Amino acid sequence: MTHSLVSTQQVIARIVSDFDIPEAAYDLPTLLDWIGDAIEHIGVFLEYSEKAVTAEVENFRWAIPCDLLEVSSIEYKGHPLVECSTTRTPSTQNTYPRDPVTTKSLFQTNAQSPASFTDSIKTYDEVSGDSGFCECYTMRNGYLNTSIEQGCLQVTASFILTDEDGFPMVPNYVEYRDALSYYVLRKLIMRGYKHPVIGYPEADRLWNNACAAAGNTALFPNIDRAETLRRAWVRLIPRIHPHGVFFEDI
Repeated sequence: MTHSLVSTQQVIARIVSDFDIPEAAYDLPTLLDWIGDAIEHIGVFLEYSEKAVTAEVENFRWAIPCDLLEVSSIEYKGHPLVECSTTRTPSTQNTYPRDPVTTKSLFQTNAQSPASFTDSIKTYDEVSGDSGFCECYTMRNGYLNTSIEQGCLQVTASFILTDEDGFPMVPNYVEYRDALSYYVLRKLIMRGYKHPVIGYPEADRLWNNACAAAGNTALFPNIDRAETLRRAWVRLIPRIHPHGVFFEDI
């Protein structure tokens, strides 16, 4: 794995130079669009940056930025929001505070129960770690819809890294650069460009091989990452509701 990045400006210059593509055969916005498609096909996380941003919710929703790729977690006043599974808009959802009748409360109403006994009984929320916070969200049509009408959310998500000119940054290793190059060449040939040496079947084969190589190289862990994975898989202490504590003990 590598954490070195290179701008797609350099990748495009390399593609034009290596394949001797005339200027009339391509346009920059289309090349950037194809490179974005290739990045999604490769599907590794090294070209993404995970950061926390403040989302100002108005009228139950927040416009998702165009460079946001995937949300990791959303919190409101220190509590995590849960993704909704309903198609109703959050404004029609009622988030009633839970006040369950627990075994502990039943014993506390009995004057004959010893105090030491009732104090030793834990409620479901105390055992599971569930705080009872039940705000939720959905992501549809370019908006993050929440059950909160107005307020500020802390959104932790993956964003596309860009250089000072707004061009996406990609991992700087040869397998990744080759994969982007072959994907762009393949798309150019599909649009009618005729390379003097490489035809579409060969370009498609080169792209498929390079895509797999780029993904494997990016995901192959170093020693420290391998140790982190080992600890995650051999953990023996289960948590019933790790989401409620932001998976802090995993």
